[in-house]
Amino acid sequence: MPTAEEWSYYIPQLNFRVGDVEYNKNLIIDAIQSGQNDEVDLIIFPELALSGYPPRDLLYYSSFHQGLQQALDQIIEVITSSYVILGLPLYDKTKRLRNAAVILNSAGIKYTYFKTLLPDYDVFDESRYFYPNEDPGIVELDGVKIGLQICEDLWDHMWMHRIKVTKQQLQLGAELIINISASPYTLSKPENRLNLVRKQLEAHNANFIYVNLLGSQDDLVFDGRSFMVNKNGDLVYTAPAFRPSSDVIAGSVFNSKSINPDQYESIHQMESISAALQISLVDYLEKSGLTKSVLIALSGGIDSALTVTLATYALGSENVTAVYLPTSFSAKQSYMDSKQLCENLGIELLVIEIEDIRNMMETKLQELAVIDDSWSIANENIQSRIRGNLMMFLSNKLNKILLATGNKSEIATGYYTLYGDDSGGKNLLGDLYKTQVYELAKYFNREEEVIPESIITRPPSAELRPDQKDQDSLPDYSTLDEILYRFIDQYQSTEEIIAAGYDKETVKQVISLVMRNEFKRAQLVQTVKVSDRTFGFGRRFPIANQYRP
Repeated sequence: MPTAEEWSYYIPQLNFRVGDVEYNKNLIIDAIQSGQNDEVDLIIFPELALSGYPPRDLLYYSSFHQGLQQALDQIIEVITSSYVILGLPLYDKTKRLRNAAVILNSAGIKYTYFKTLLPDYDVFDESRYFYPNEDPGIVELDGVKIGLQICEDLWDHMWMHRIKVTKQQLQLGAELIINISASPYTLSKPENRLNLVRKQLEAHNANFIYVNLLGSQDDLVFDGRSFMVNKNGDLVYTAPAFRPSSDVIAGSVFNSKSINPDQYESIHQMESISAALQISLVDYLEKSGLTKSVLIALSGGIDSALTVTLATYALGSENVTAVYLPTSFSAKQSYMDSKQLCENLGIELLVIEIEDIRNMMETKLQELAVIDDSWSIANENIQSRIRGNLMMFLSNKLNKILLATGNKSEIATGYYTLYGDDSGGKNLLGDLYKTQVYELAKYFNREEEVIPESIITRPPSAELRPDQKDQDSLPDYSTLDEILYRFIDQYQSTEEIIAAGYDKETVKQVISLVMRNEFKRAQLVQTVKVSDRTFGFGRRFPIANQYRP
C-alpha cells in the first residue's frame, strides 16, 4: 500500500471570484488538467472554491445552486487519473445546506465531508447559511487514512464545548490531515495558523496539509500561504503569500527537515500589509466589474500620500489621478510636497482652487441668515464637503473610483468629516492606526525617497483653519493609538487602561470620542481588514447606546 509520503500533491493557489461560478470552474478545470499532466496523485483546492468565499446571501438563490451543480458535473468529466479535493456549498440528502469538501475521481464523488465548526464571531456568520456536521470521521484513500476538515475545524480551541475535530480524527487513526481554508489575513494570522497546526499534531504520528484561499473579497483579504507540516512538526513546504502559485510537491517532502520559517511567516510586517492593501484594491475593482482607474484627493498629508502611493504600486501610474484642492488655509509646502510626490510616482496631478467656492457658500449662508460670521467647526467642514462634492463629480465624469484616505485613529475618534473626506468607494487605510501609517510610509522610502520626507516629518494638520494641528484636538498619536488599541482591539475598560499607566483624563477623552462617533462609523466606506478588530462588519457596536466602558 502507498503512504502519504509516496504520493505527489498539487496545490494550485488561485484567486477565485464570489458568484462567478463559470470563471471558478474554468480555473479549477485548467488546474486539474495541469496536475494530471504532471501525474499527481492528489489535487487540492481551498474552502468554497467553486462558489467563491464568502458567498453570503447568494446562497439563498436556487439558480446559484443549479449553476454550482452543473459546474461540478463538468469538473468531474475532466478527471482521469488524479483525486481532487474541492470546496463548495452542497445540499445533503435531507436538503440541508452544508459547507462541504468533496473528494472526486473519474467516477464522481468518492467522499463528502461537511464542516463541523461554523464560526459566527468577527466577520463570520456561517450558521446563518449552513448546517453543521456532528461526527467528523476519516476516509481511507488508496490505503491512506485521511482526516479531511474545513478551516474553523482546525481552530477547535475556540469552541469550549464542541467537538475537537482534529483530535477525533487523529484518534480514529488519521495519518494525514488535510484542512481546506478560507482564512482571512490579519497581521498575526500566519504565525497563529502554523503554531496551531504544530500544537494539534503534538504526540501524534500524522502529517498535515493546510490549503488556504488567495485574493480579496470586499473588506477581507486571503493571503494564500498554503503549507505542509510533517509528523515532527517541521514546516516542509510553503506557498508564497499574496500571489498565485502552482506547485507540485512530492510526498517525500514530509521526510525532510524544516525549511527556513522566514519563507512562511516572517516577511516584513509592512511588506505584508502593503501586499494585502494592494491586492484588495486590485480585486475590488476587477471583481466588481468597475473601472481600473482611481482618483484621490491629495492634501499634502501622510494619509493621502500613502494612499496615492499604494494605488500607484497596485494599479500602475497610468491608472491613478491625484487632485489637490487648496484653500487659503493650505500651506504652500503642502502643494510642493504633493507635486513632488506625483512626480516621484509619475502620476497626473490636477489642481482645483476652492477658496472662491468656500467664500461664496459662506456669504450665501450669511445672506440667508443661516449662519453668522463667527467661526466654528461647521466652517471647517464646509471645506471638506466642497472637496467631497468635487471629487465625486470628477469620479462620475472621468469614470474613476474615488478612494477615501482616513486612518483608523481618525475613524475611531471621529476626526473626519461625514460626506467630505470620507467620500469614495474604498478606503485602504481604515484599519491602520496613524502610527502604522507612518511606519508603512517609511517602508516605501526604505531604498529611495518615494514619499517626500517633509510629508512624514511635518506635524499632521487638516488645514481647515489657521495654524491648525491634529494635536490641538487629539493626544499625540503614539499615546492615542496605544489607548485605542487597548480599548478597540483588546476590549479593555477605562479602569484597565488607566491602571496600565495612562493619564486618567486622556483615557476618558479618547474613549468618549470613540463612543460618541459610532454613528459616523456606521456610514463608513468599505476598508481592508488587516487587524483582529476592524471597523465594519466584524465590529458590531450599537449606534444608539449609553454604555460607557
